[in-house]
Amino acid sequence: GAVQFYFLFRHHFGAGLGFNRLARIAVGGVLMGLIIYLLRDWNFFLIAAIAALFYGSFVWFTGAFSPEEQSQMVGFITRRLRSRIA
Repeated sequence: GAVQFYFLFRHHFGAGLGFNRLARIAVGGVLMGLIIYLLRDWNFFLIAAIAALFYGSFVWFTGAFSPEEQSQMVGFITRRLRSRIA
């Protein structure tokens, strides 16, 4: 859907994600899929946790998220942690 948006609607709605950010998200998804494939014999929940941690770290540190998106994610995680502790 994101690729379709980028190529078909970017002139009408604006740049959207931007090709570089979209490419980083796609590479992160492919690498996460490779990790899942390599760990396919492990426990499902452990694989899901490792894959999610890898994907999140990859897109965070490669700059696929804008500073605004990063602050939103930090706020979301902070709120969730506070609700679990309280």
